[in-house]
Amino acid sequence: METMNEKDKQNHEYAEEGFWTGHYHYLLQALAIATNRCQVWRLVETGDVYTLNEIFEFAKAWDAEHELKKGQFYMVTIEGAIGISPGLEYLTKWMFTPMEPGKERDFLLQELQEKLDRMAAEEQAERAPSDSPQGGERGNLPPSTLDFDEEATVAAPPPLPKVP
Repeated sequence: METMNEKDKQNHEYAEEGFWTGHYHYLLQALAIATNRCQVWRLVETGDVYTLNEIFEFAKAWDAEHELKKGQFYMVTIEGAIGISPGLEYLTKWMFTPMEPGKERDFLLQELQEKLDRMAAEEQAERAPSDSPQGGERGNLPPSTLDFDEEATVAAPPPLPKVP
């Protein structure tokens, strides 16, 4: 069994603290929670729009360059806004707020969904030959040899509406 080094122990403590308190030591941790609530944000200071991919890259760079001082933490609202607190929640300075509903947000969400669909299709195409038994195509197998459990089949969510 491997023992954790000091950095790993500290990160484990930060993750546990975030789980129990909603106070996150890294912007990436806060983003992981916020993405369940929102996928497009505005940077509060400038109003610039950040999609999920862009905010992820921003958060990685931010965490590498900005270490929090003792007592500071990131917070996430129920709507998905992300802020940094000096130690008291009511003093939180909001960094990102969810983008307001409208055609621009709908378009960005549609673009994101299309990109995710393309990535999933590419990944599935890469895996398809190696996933099939004896190197053959699953579609060419007789139905009796397929592992299919009708009750376990889950329908994908409907696609986002097209924006004119």
